[in-house]
Amino acid sequence: LGDCYLMAGCAAVARAKPEVLPKIVIDNGNGTFDVTLYLREGWYGKPKAVTRTIDARLPVDGGGTPLYAKVGKSTDEGDELWTALIEKRVAQETGSYHKISGGNIGKSMDFAGVSELLTGQAEKTLQTGSIGDNELLKMMDDALKSKRPLVADVRAMDDLPDLKARGNKVNVIGNHAYAVRSVD
Repeated sequence: LGDCYLMAGCAAVARAKPEVLPKIVIDNGNGTFDVTLYLREGWYGKPKAVTRTIDARLPVDGGGTPLYAKVGKSTDEGDELWTALIEKRVAQETGSYHKISGGNIGKSMDFAGVSELLTGQAEKTLQTGSIGDNELLKMMDDALKSKRPLVADVRAMDDLPDLKARGNKVNVIGNHAYAVRSVD
């Protein structure tokens, strides 16, 4: 789909602030869910909580497997749907699943990042190369220890074959987003 930024952001928020999820995805007990996103009315506006009720019907392939975000492992309480429900809610907010792909999200909504979308709190963005590697790694480690969501975006590497080969060796794919779990 091209919404790895959304999936990585959801994973990063779940790791850092798991208490947020039950507040933004509420099971109404009747097959519907109230899903809250923090949306901006304009690029410079403050994010405001907007709750909409959605159903749990997800687009699936011929075998019944969700086409986009997958359903988590079943538990005694049922399937883990929160990522698929957040993804559906964002798709409804923008008008389609196509409009939430990475290159389109900024055209479809005033979007300042997934952490803000799920928590209402501003995000910080840092370009690698703007500071030294050791300082960057320390900042990342501090963010993880402080329970802040941390996502890393990797640039496209098709025009950089040496970098692409090194990335492939450690399963880092270009033009992709990752939720960071640890810093080594």
